[in-house]
Amino acid sequence: WLTAREAEWFPGRRPSHPARAGLLHRLFVATVCMLAAAPAVAADTNWTGAVSGDWATAGNWSAGVPTGADNAFLQSPLTPNPAISLPAAAVANRLTVTGSGYSLTTGSLALSDNFYVDGSAALLSLTSGARLTSPNATVGISGGNSGNALAVSSSLGVAGTLNVGYDGTGNRLDVVAGGSASGANVWIGGVASSASNAVQIAA
Repeated sequence: WLTAREAEWFPGRRPSHPARAGLLHRLFVATVCMLAAAPAVAADTNWTGAVSGDWATAGNWSAGVPTGADNAFLQSPLTPNPAISLPAAAVANRLTVTGSGYSLTTGSLALSDNFYVDGSAALLSLTSGARLTSPNATVGISGGNSGNALAVSSSLGVAGTLNVGYDGTGNRLDVVAGGSASGANVWIGGVASSASNAVQIAA
């Protein structure tokens, strides 16, 4: 269907029906509004350390610097530049550490979902003034994994539950001199197969 004006340019073709033209316009507007209102899709982005130890450098991540909707991973095997410097206000949806020997330094990282240290002897250190905040945090959550550790010499703040060794064995939280770790609830252990987990606080 054509408008009356377009019918002058294309003789022999019918002008559009006003009701149909109005319906198509409303459908177009509704589609645009739905696309604009669609939530951002979370992406997984892995630390590669390909450029430097700067969290805020896009080239250090497989899919760019994490946003508040993205899940960040510090994976095994250990990558180049495992000492990662945080900016003043880094964000991510979730942080999962499966590699051993990573550290977060300076700055702060705020998570909107959970924080996990879980692999085969995964280890993360929070040091040199770094602060990490999360709704919940778990060191050792998967059966069959063991020896996961989180060492805090700066600051960890958990609004909900801080769980050491929900599953697996030999998981630990070490709060070393000068560090602080807090949680509304602190659990050691979890399911029946969880064993030999510990929280160690230095004097």
